[in-house]
Amino acid sequence: MTTPKRTPKCLISYSHDSEGHRAHVLRLADSLRQNGVDVALDQYIEHEPPRSWPRWMEARIEDSDVVLVVVTPTYTERFWGRTDPTRGKGADWEGVIITGELYHNNDRRVKFIPVITAPEHYGIVPTVLNQTTIHSVETISQQNLIPLLRQIHGVPATIPAPLGTPNFLTTNDEIANAAALLDDNPTEGMRILNQLAGSPNPDTAARAAFTLGTHYYEGHQYSRSVEALLRAVQCGPKTSVFDAAKQELNAVHQQMDAHFGPNSPGAFARKWLGAINSGDFPFAWQAMDKDFRMVLAQDWILANQEHPNISVLDREELAAELRRPDPTHELAQHFLFSQFTKLTSFAKTFDDSWGQAEKPRRYGLDFEVVIFTPTDGDILIWEPSSRIEGKTLVIRRRFGEWKIANTFPAVPIPGWPPKHEEITAEGTGFEGLTESDSV
Repeated sequence: MTTPKRTPKCLISYSHDSEGHRAHVLRLADSLRQNGVDVALDQYIEHEPPRSWPRWMEARIEDSDVVLVVVTPTYTERFWGRTDPTRGKGADWEGVIITGELYHNNDRRVKFIPVITAPEHYGIVPTVLNQTTIHSVETISQQNLIPLLRQIHGVPATIPAPLGTPNFLTTNDEIANAAALLDDNPTEGMRILNQLAGSPNPDTAARAAFTLGTHYYEGHQYSRSVEALLRAVQCGPKTSVFDAAKQELNAVHQQMDAHFGPNSPGAFARKWLGAINSGDFPFAWQAMDKDFRMVLAQDWILANQEHPNISVLDREELAAELRRPDPTHELAQHFLFSQFTKLTSFAKTFDDSWGQAEKPRRYGLDFEVVIFTPTDGDILIWEPSSRIEGKTLVIRRRFGEWKIANTFPAVPIPGWPPKHEEITAEGTGFEGLTESDSV
């Protein structure tokens, strides 16, 4: 094998099925390290365990270039949280974290690599992991590990021949030239590609539609991407991009499910707004991030600090009591009433006819900004020069669970006074959004 230029970092995620399985995983880890892979394994640090295994796992997943997931029946059950909740928390936590990382990772390079220890385990690999190559490590030997090592190190087994110039296909040049225009003159580039996508030549039409579809996908315009890729597929299986278009279409559908599906931050935000409008305030309050609740409590205390019932109390202790998920302090009823009056005003115009912005807007490692606008069920294309009404919610991911972190694009920072760190990262697309209400 060609010697790789960089030492990749790797975490092995597995379930402690038996002492024999633990020993097998340890042999795998040692063999990989002997082949230039910097492997992290819980067995290496069990003599000095971390203060929090979940935080250790999350940090290792974030730090690793690849994560090997050793799939067994027990691992799969714990990955989905279907076993005794008092056992197997490692695989359970990693299942939550890995699922979240798959959602947040837009890199097309595979980070989570499933491996199996028995041929019959091919069919039990979790759905979120079985879209890529599955490696068998039933026997740990240098020869058997070569395919896995090639993938980890990025060393190809076969190098393709250099591409030649297809002089007999003049439309390839037209498609390539139009694609090159998409960065500098997107309007003209898309006009040409749409024109070529209507060509009577099926291969020309498919290639142009495929180019459009991938461009829209990279720009997070999923609806347009699906439309273009479907055009490419419908040109027939004899075209040169048929298989690639089907694979790309599947990738777009998976991304759309992650962004709009039942476990997405947008679905959680929609559920939270619905709970407020239906009067389910206990759920709405518990679904808010603890820093957000603390900032609201501190704001309320400062606004009412001269009141005789508040001025005699320690404000730190009072804020800590009021921001609890289920506050029982004697002033909690007054505090919560004021907060839900404002939250009800914020959510009152929202209903199922509001649509969610397609582009994921992530901030740091934990935060995602979700934007809703009234669309009446139609697809609304926002132009940078226009202004639209919208509601912006900041969602925070804590150990795999979504929490509402704010009702405008800023990260709340508790303190006296509390502050808000404005989210202004380039490309978030907040310019042009008219926030009709905020808390």
